[in-house]
Amino acid sequence: MQHSNHQHNQIFQRDRQVQAMEQWFY
Repeated sequence: MQHSNHQHNQIFQRDRQVQAMEQWFY
């Protein structure tokens, strides 16, 4: 379960990074 949570955390961080990049472009 901890491993799955870590994977979810990575995806969440990546999603936030993508949103930040989109904000820069717009």
